[in-house]
Amino acid sequence: MHKKALVGIIFMLTHVSYVIAQVQESYPFLEEWSWENILFPELACQTIIFYSRPARLYPFSFGHAFVCWRETKDGQIIKEITYGFYPVYNNGKKSLWLEVKGGLLKGYMENRSNSQSLDSIVVWVSERTFQQTLEKAQKMNDSTYRLLKRNCVNFLAYIAKEAGLKTPALRNAAFLPKLPATYLKQLARKNKGKKLNKRGYRIHDPTKIKRIILRFALARRKR
Repeated sequence: MHKKALVGIIFMLTHVSYVIAQVQESYPFLEEWSWENILFPELACQTIIFYSRPARLYPFSFGHAFVCWRETKDGQIIKEITYGFYPVYNNGKKSLWLEVKGGLLKGYMENRSNSQSLDSIVVWVSERTFQQTLEKAQKMNDSTYRLLKRNCVNFLAYIAKEAGLKTPALRNAAFLPKLPATYLKQLARKNKGKKLNKRGYRIHDPTKIKRIILRFALARRKR
């Protein structure tokens, strides 16, 4: 009896491993899965949310792009860090022509800046990707900023690429930098983002696949 149970468990885990390999091939940004997260999807869930706010008065303002790292457990937010990339010391106008010192502005409301409308992409990631991208973002503090070359959209694109997403070109056909709202929508399309609501997208919810994996393994076990 014990021997049969052991064989059954080994058989189930083998098939689960096979399905995980197939899933990882389709979703490369899910680079590491733990057995606990597969079997218990109610555990902590990590997401990276990419935001853009529209330009208030184009071409005198271009809008803004920023990134939020959010961890939830049992539906409650247990960790949230938001960063946007800005010129420091009020050097925004100077950054149109010259490289100036740039830095990270922390905080969701600080980056939202009273905007009533935001576009967003929610991306579910592994714990490792969550931590690695956050660390890479923090390294961009005290780096250089230039409005038409190294700006908030470049920051968002850099994090998106590090998270494993396919990133569109940063410049349009006229070789001008894309506006934050335009870039975000192209990023969603390039990664086959599904509509969450009028202004939001999601890119793959791994909890669904975790449940599919478990269901598949249990079905094979019953045969």
